[in-house]
Amino acid sequence: MSLKKKFFLFFAVIFSVNALFAVLYFKQSLEEQLKNITSDSMERSLRGFSSGIVDDLIVEDVAKLETFVKKAAALDSNIINITVTEESGKALASWDKPISHTEASRFEKHQYEVVHQGELFGRVIITYDLTTPQKSISNRITTWTLALITLLIFTTLLMWVVFENYLLKPLLHINQCIKDLSSNKKLDFSRFGNQTDELRSIMGSLLRHQELLHEKSTYQKRLIIERDKFESASQAKTEFVSSISHELRTPLNAITGFSELISMKTETQSKVHRYANEIYISAKHLTSLINDVLDLAKVESGKLEINYEKIDFDQQLQASISILQPLASEKSIRIVTSSFNTKTEVLADSLKLRQVLINLIGNAIKFSPPKSPVHILTTSDAGLLRVEIHDQGIGISDQDQKRVFESFTKVGDSELHQGTGLGLALSKALVTKMGGEIGVISALAEGSTFWFNIPLCEYNSNGAELTSELPDDL
Repeated sequence: MSLKKKFFLFFAVIFSVNALFAVLYFKQSLEEQLKNITSDSMERSLRGFSSGIVDDLIVEDVAKLETFVKKAAALDSNIINITVTEESGKALASWDKPISHTEASRFEKHQYEVVHQGELFGRVIITYDLTTPQKSISNRITTWTLALITLLIFTTLLMWVVFENYLLKPLLHINQCIKDLSSNKKLDFSRFGNQTDELRSIMGSLLRHQELLHEKSTYQKRLIIERDKFESASQAKTEFVSSISHELRTPLNAITGFSELISMKTETQSKVHRYANEIYISAKHLTSLINDVLDLAKVESGKLEINYEKIDFDQQLQASISILQPLASEKSIRIVTSSFNTKTEVLADSLKLRQVLINLIGNAIKFSPPKSPVHILTTSDAGLLRVEIHDQGIGISDQDQKRVFESFTKVGDSELHQGTGLGLALSKALVTKMGGEIGVISALAEGSTFWFNIPLCEYNSNGAELTSELPDDL
């Protein structure tokens, strides 16, 4: 049952109880009034009759007594019988009013002793018909009862209107506000209309409480986001430490082992040459790993420097392919380039650009199946050179694409291959630092296309060089 219905029921009960007690009180009061009025009237009549017939009663003049009785009966229409008796009880004079008796008729008999100088001479007996006075009193009771009930109804309705507007509605408004707070809805006080000062104060407190709850909820969400980021970063760094330990240990073992064989001086010159070459390759791998870690640290600390210069992109691309050609040959992978540019001069850092190309093309070779091609497409538009590197590998899911450029992150099939998980994160940082963008287009079982763009060096019709706008942080 709603709060409004409960209060309405409460007022109805209060009204009913008050009406019942009021009716009972008025009925009893009017009946007492009727009794008193009747008794007083009879008493006055008896005394008047008695004082008027003393002399006639002493001499027992029956004719005069009969005349006096008739005149007395005519004075009160409610008298139905008057009887005068001597002291022995013998009737001397009597008068009766003809009436029809009904079940509702009510009669009451009273007598008064006629005493003169201390001697009893007789009695006067009067019988009253109280039916008419009783009806009159009943009508008065009904009229007063209806008036009282009407007054109670009006008073109750007035109290209900006052109660509803100044107590019930504010309570319902507060209840609605609390429900809105619990369901995290915005409080809307305009729908509540005019409000008392107390209600405005309470609603103001609720509004401040909602603002505090909203701030607390926002703060908690931020804490959860930051906690998840911290846990993710912590997990990624843990995996990175494990991965880098393996990556460093492998070339270090090769360097140690081959160096030990060379120091033994028991191998032929050709073997020594091969061992030295393995040591050189392992040392270069170690240098590359360390450089990646150092470059990423510089990026995160904001200390990475970019040396801009005009670069022939085709030369950079071919140099990068030459470096990676042995890796591609091991898997019989063909690197196919396609260019739709008349000019490929870009504004970038040559070392950083080559590092990006080696990372992206190396990943394409690493994750492509044997004997499959790796396509490299270059186009230009709006002062930017766009490079797309497509492989036929296993592809990357939509969920993994969102975090593939995060530091220390290895997704999908990449976890089965060697690597620190720094290449793509570092490539994104370098491309962004050089004023470009980087991204990926991929689907599972359909391969991946990694792309990036960097500013072009353009020329006007007179051959004057126009350099693309440099990033703001240089």
